[in-house]
Parts: sequence; C-alpha cells; structure tokens
Amino acid sequence: MADDKQPAKDEKPASIAPAVQAPPAASAISGIIQILIKGFRDWFKTKKAKAAIVGFFLITVCMAGLFQYQHDSIKAMSLADAIAGGGGGGGGNGKDPFAKFKDATGQAPLTGSSQEKAAGAPQKVPIGDPNVFQVVAVLTWTDEANTARHTNQPDTFDLQVTAPDGRTSKGSASNEIGKEVVIEVVLARNITQEVLSNKALKQKTQDPTWTGDWNITVACTNAGDQTPNYGPGFIPMRTTADTGNGWKLSVNWTFKAEP
Repeated sequence: MADDKQPAKDEKPASIAPAVQAPPAASAISGIIQILIKGFRDWFKTKKAKAAIVGFFLITVCMAGLFQYQHDSIKAMSLADAIAGGGGGGGGNGKDPFAKFKDATGQAPLTGSSQEKAAGAPQKVPIGDPNVFQVVAVLTWTDEANTARHTNQPDTFDLQVTAPDGRTSKGSASNEIGKEVVIEVVLARNITQEVLSNKALKQKTQDPTWTGDWNITVACTNAGDQTPNYGPGFIPMRTTADTGNGWKLSVNWTFKAEP
C-alpha cells in the first residue's frame, strides 16, 4: 500500500488574486452617458427631430433679421442730445458735442496765372466734409530771375478766401527780387461755441455751416517790370514790361470726424 504524501511543513497553498471591480459611481456615470447617447441617436432618426432642427434654424434667422431691423431703424443722435449728455457720436459730457470726435484734414491743390491789375476770378473749391472749423489757403509764386542787364522788380499778389456762409479772410504780399513768396490766409471758427449758441444747429447730426463751395480769389495787383541795371549811354537800355505771373495754391481744411 502506497504511502500518502503529506505536504511539507514549509509549503503554503497557492493563493488566488481577487478580481478588480470599478467604483460604483464611475460605472453609474458611464452607464448614464451610454443611455443618453443611444437615446439621442434614436431620437435623431425620428421625424420630430428633423422638424425641431428646422424650426430652430428658422427662429434663429428671424431673430437675426429682427435685430438688424432695430439697428437700421435707430436714428442718428442730434447734437442737442449729445450736448445734453446722451452719449452717442457727440460725447456725453453735457458741454462739447464733439468731445469724442477726432480732427481730420483734407486738401485741394490748384494752379493758375494772373494778369497784372486784372480782377481775379473766384476759384471754386468744393468741401464735402461736415464740421469744418478751419481753412488755410497757401499761395506761392516765383518771380522771373534777374538778367545780366536787367533787374526784375517784385510782384504783388492778393489772396482772398470766402466761406459758404460769407465769412472772408484775405492777405497780400510782395516777393523779394527773384525769389519765391508765400501768402497764407487762415479762416477759423469755434465750432463748439457756435453749435452751443445756435438752436438750429443743435437739431442737426452734423454742422454743415462750412460744407459746400469755397471761393478762393487770386489777383496780381502789381507785376514788377524788368528795369535796366545801367542808365542811358551809348547803347540805350529799355525797361521790359511784366504782365503777370503763374502761381500755385493749396487749400487745406480741418474738420471734426466721427470716431
């Protein structure tokens, strides 16, 4: 009879590792998400889902159109509202309707010529910008150079600037012999003070007082002749008449522009 084998005293029975289980909360959340995804997929295949999507799209388009209509129907704020502190384009400090406006500039170049003692024809310079508060006209010309036997006497020009509302400024100058000369005429106004004191302007959204045609008049009152450098001698020298001169004109204006 065979002997039954007995385990050694130091031998231990094999152990079985316990199964790892997910936390109950994580399992519940994962299950809920899967149910929601499956439910959404099933709902998306139905006719009600398609109708709901189309309805949402139409409502969105209608709301966008309504907002655009309200935006377009908003009227520009008058200068009086800006003065009262309502905000908008004119700033709301209750004093200056142009507080939030910025200074901007424009320019128009002109060229021409003037005959001596002839009445200058007004040059029309259209300014389309509103809120103009300063115009600077700069006239330049260069007289003929001297010759070996003659000296060219100075020319004298007049420059007049007239605003659309009739305000006028003018200047006059003569050049040094054979050199360029510049006449600068400035016409300016306090636009803020004028708006604050004018009820009609307060009802407008812009100040059009100096918007329109400006008349710029250039006239040559004296064209200096070319006179001989030497007196009568064996070869008499004659004075050469000067009948006028060409010129360049630059009209520059500054206005209040909305931000």
